[in-house]
Amino acid sequence: QRYDYRQNFPTIATILGREGKLVELLGLLEEQQSLEMLATFDHFLLKTKPKETLQLYEKLLKSYLADHLGLKASKQVRAVMNHLHKMDAGGMANRLLSSIHAAFPQRKFYLEEDEIVGLL
Repeated sequence: QRYDYRQNFPTIATILGREGKLVELLGLLEEQQSLEMLATFDHFLLKTKPKETLQLYEKLLKSYLADHLGLKASKQVRAVMNHLHKMDAGGMANRLLSSIHAAFPQRKFYLEEDEIVGLL
């Protein structure tokens, strides 16, 4: 709660994660509203707070997709899915993708390289 804590956000998030203050870390990440920051610090949360982590990913990704279309949105979805798979959270990635498809049924998400190249 110090002045201009955003400058020290990575340090604060790391300390919260290492100290096991995961509720506070989740709150901080939700306040930040950044998919990039969530992906950076989700390794503290995936094993012990999977439901809450999934909910935060879902909220942030849906918010992002509400404002972005096309290839840029597809790349962001793909980056999140790839990240979750690398973190051994493939089940979470699948549930998240199903939720996104349900929320945006009319949208196409080009998640394969050949599909992306075919669009260019």
